[in-house]
Amino acid sequence: MSDVEIKLLILYILCAADMPLASAALSDIILSDALINFFEAHLVIAKMLKENLITEEDGLYTPSDTGRQAAAAFAARIPYSAREKIAARVNELKGIDEMSKLVSASYKQDGENFAVSLKMNDKPNSPLIDMRLTVPDKTTANDICKKWKENYSELYNDIIKTLC
Repeated sequence: MSDVEIKLLILYILCAADMPLASAALSDIILSDALINFFEAHLVIAKMLKENLITEEDGLYTPSDTGRQAAAAFAARIPYSAREKIAARVNELKGIDEMSKLVSASYKQDGENFAVSLKMNDKPNSPLIDMRLTVPDKTTANDICKKWKENYSELYNDIIKTLC
């Protein structure tokens, strides 16, 4: 794949996402269907930054106005199957991003113990559960937060079943 084709694909991904993407998320989309080689992609991204086709702020990439125009003008040159794969990955990524806004888990030290806060909303600022726990150590607090983020739906259902 030529540099021009890689640039177009990256611009298309960033425009399709319609939100800033971290390097890891961009790489995930690129590598998910072997659209581009990882190293080639990151070399081209560096060039695109110098050419002002994309911008980077706080580790997040967005297309510039010039980049958006180029993507719009040449998007039809990207094979339909690749555009479909990109759309599917972007939608999945947006779902993960939305869910991360609705589910949270954090902890902080509170004297000798750790205060754990677990939350789940069905929409922003509409809590389904807002639970606080006190645990004796940081490892336990971290494990609880990790499990909540990975299995919040199942854990929420278990709590409701246990209480009802």
